[in-house]
Amino acid sequence: MLRRSHQSPGARGSQWSALAEELRSGTGAKVRFDDGARGLYATDAGNCRQVPIGVVVPKTIEDVVATIAICRRHGAPVLSRGGGTSLAGQTCNTAVVIDWPKHLGGVLEVDALLLAGYPDVFEAADHVTEIAQCAPIGLEGLDRKLLANMRKKRLQVEHLSLLPDGGAFLLVEFGAKTRQEARQLAETAKRRLSSERPARTLKILDDPSEMHQVWDIRESGLGATARVPGEREHWIGWEDSAVSAPSSRRPRSSASRMVARSPESTGMEAFREFKALWDPEGKMNPGKVVDPYPLTSNLRLGADRPPPAPWKTWFRFPEDDGGFTSATLRCVGVGKCRRQEGGVMCPSYHVTGDEQHSTRGRAHLPINVDMATYKAEFNAHYYKGRLRPRPAYSMGLVMFWARLAALAPRLANMLSRQQPFASAAKWVAGLAPQRVLPRFATHTFQRQARNHAPSMRGRRVLLWPDTFNNHFHPETARAALTVLERAGFRVEVPRGFFCCGRPLYDFGMLDTAKWLLRRTLRQLRPVIAAEVPIIVLEPSCAAVLWDELGGLFPEDPLAQALSRQVLTLAEFLEVHAETVTLPRMAGRALLQGHCHQRSLHGIAADLSVVPRMGLEVEDADAGCSGMAGSFGFERGEKSELSRRIGAQGLLAKVRALPQETLVIADGFSCREQVAQETNRRGFHLAEVIFRGWAHSEVRPEAQEPPVRRRWAALAAGAAVAVLTSAVLGAALSRRQRV
Repeated sequence: MLRRSHQSPGARGSQWSALAEELRSGTGAKVRFDDGARGLYATDAGNCRQVPIGVVVPKTIEDVVATIAICRRHGAPVLSRGGGTSLAGQTCNTAVVIDWPKHLGGVLEVDALLLAGYPDVFEAADHVTEIAQCAPIGLEGLDRKLLANMRKKRLQVEHLSLLPDGGAFLLVEFGAKTRQEARQLAETAKRRLSSERPARTLKILDDPSEMHQVWDIRESGLGATARVPGEREHWIGWEDSAVSAPSSRRPRSSASRMVARSPESTGMEAFREFKALWDPEGKMNPGKVVDPYPLTSNLRLGADRPPPAPWKTWFRFPEDDGGFTSATLRCVGVGKCRRQEGGVMCPSYHVTGDEQHSTRGRAHLPINVDMATYKAEFNAHYYKGRLRPRPAYSMGLVMFWARLAALAPRLANMLSRQQPFASAAKWVAGLAPQRVLPRFATHTFQRQARNHAPSMRGRRVLLWPDTFNNHFHPETARAALTVLERAGFRVEVPRGFFCCGRPLYDFGMLDTAKWLLRRTLRQLRPVIAAEVPIIVLEPSCAAVLWDELGGLFPEDPLAQALSRQVLTLAEFLEVHAETVTLPRMAGRALLQGHCHQRSLHGIAADLSVVPRMGLEVEDADAGCSGMAGSFGFERGEKSELSRRIGAQGLLAKVRALPQETLVIADGFSCREQVAQETNRRGFHLAEVIFRGWAHSEVRPEAQEPPVRRRWAALAAGAAVAVLTSAVLGAALSRRQRV
C-alpha cells in the first residue's frame, strides 16, 4: 500500500527559479512565476487556497509534454487546470499549474439535451441509474429550491420557461458527430425512461441556442445558493456530497474492474494502486482524491483568520452586512465571467483569455459580484491625496466640461476636433490619438426644451436631462419628448444642472459623486413625493439611480423612492403605455442592450416594445461594445483593447448587417463605438419610434444664440481652456518630478 505525507514542496526557492527559466527556454508557453499570477490561481470554486509554484499557459500539446518533462526533472508537482471551478480544491495546489483553456480549450461535438421533470428530487434520483446506462456525456440535477433562489436573485429568469413541468429536473446531455445522431441517442433514452418508470415530463432540445440557455440555468446554480436575500449565509463546498449509485453494467476497463472487484470500503485503495501505476512519485496534483489533505487544511477562511478591519467606506454595502470585506467574499469562483462569447461578462477576458482580466481574477458572476463598486471604493481610498491619471480629470469630470463647452460649443469643438488643437487636447487629457472626441451640440436639450410649448394634458412624467443626451445628442432627448407627448403624457424637463455623476465612479471620485446625488435628491424632492415616473434615456445613468444611489444612501427613504421611480423609455412604455399604438415599421433591427441595464433590470422591455412597431428584433447578445465609458477613449492599451472587444462582438455583427437593418442602442458608449468603428449609426429607441411617426431623421434645431452672448461665451471658453491646459500641464510636470 502506497501512502505519502502531506509535506508541501514550497512555492519559493532557487530551485523554482531554475525551473521557471527552463520552462521559458524549453517551451513556447507563457510562463508566469510572479506573485500576481500565483495569487490568481490560488483558489477555485471551493473553500481551499493553495498558492501554486507558477503558471504555464501552453499554446500547443507539445508545450504540455515539454512542461511535464521539465517539471519531472526538477521534482515539481503539476496540476492541469481547466475552468478552475471545482468545489473541493481539486484545481488549486502547490504545484505548477497548466492552464489549458486559453489556447487548447476547444472540443468539437454536436449535442442534444434531454430534460426530465419530476415531482421532487427523490424521484429524480431514482432515475439516475437508468439514465447512466444510456451513456450520456453529461448529467446534472436541479430542484425547486434552486429555481426559487434564482427568481429571488433574477438569475436566468428569462430562460426558466424552457424547463418542463416539475419540482425537480435532470439535464441529460448526449454527444455525437452530427445533430441527428445526438438526437437519436436522446430519443432512445426518452423511450427507455418512459417505458421503465415514466417521468412526469420529458423534453428534448437540440437547438444550440436553447441548450446553451438551459446550461446557463445550471451554471448559475452555485450562484443561486450563495448570498440569497433573506436567508443565512451558505458556504459552498461543504454542502456537496457523493453517494454510490447501484449499477448493473459490466466493468469495461481494467481500472473499473480493479475497483469493482473490491468492496466499496476498499474502492479508494484500488484507485490509489491504479494512480500509482501512472504517478509513482505522487507529483500529479498531490493530496487530492488519493491520500487527500485533511478536510480543514488549506482553508482560505480558516479558524485562524483575523477578524475584518472596521474600514470606513463610501459605499455602505447594505447587502453584505455593511462591510467591504464581506462584499469581496461574494465571488465563489464559479467562472461564469470566463465565458468565451455573449453575455455581460467579461469583455476583457473575451479578448485576452487571461484569468487576470476576468471578474473572478479581479474579485477573488452570478453571485452578484459588483466589481465596478469595489473598484470605485478602492480608487477613492488609493487616490486620496494623490494625483489621479489624466483621464480622471478629462473624462471623469465631463459633466462640468460639457457645461463649460455649452457657453461656446463651436470653440470647444474646434479645440477638441480640429488639428493641431485636437492632438494637443488629447495628449493633455490622456486620450488615444486615434479616437475622435464626440461633438458638443450647438444647443443643449434643456435650452431647446425651454422654447418648447409643453402639453398640458395627460399623466405627469419627468424626462431626465442626462449629460450625454443633453450636451452631445439633444436630438435623442427631443425625440423622446415628442414620443412621450404623442403617447399622451405631460412631460417636464427640469432646468438647471442635473447629473448622476456616472463617469466619476470609474475613477473613484466618490466625494463628488455623493455631492451630486445629494443635490439631485434635494432638487427632485417634490417630484419624488408626487411619485412621478422619471424616465432616464441613458442606461448607465439609470443604473446609478438604481444601484449606486442605494449603496451610498441605503437608509435614506428619499433615495429608495427615487430608485423605484426611475425607468428606461422601454420600461415606461411597457408599464405605463402598453395600450398606446406605436408607429408601424417594416424591417429588422439589431438590439444592443447596455451592460449596466442587462445586469440590473434586463432588456425584456426593449425586446417587447420594438416588435410592437412591427420590427423583427434580434438581441445582439454581444456583450460589451468595448467603449465602456472612458475606457475606449483612454490612451494606451485600453483603447486598443476596446477595439478588439468590439471587433469580436458587437462590431462584427453590425458590419455583417444589411444596410437596411436598424441598429438600436440606448447607450451613448455603444452608439459611439458603432459610429467610430463602422460605417453605421446606432439609434436610441426614442429616435426609432420618432422616425416611425415622422418618417425623417431627428436633427438639432438650428437656432443661433445672440451675438453678444456668443462672443462673450467664446472669450470665456478660450480663457478657461488656456487656464485648464496650464493647470493640467503643471500637475503633470509635478507628477513626473514625484
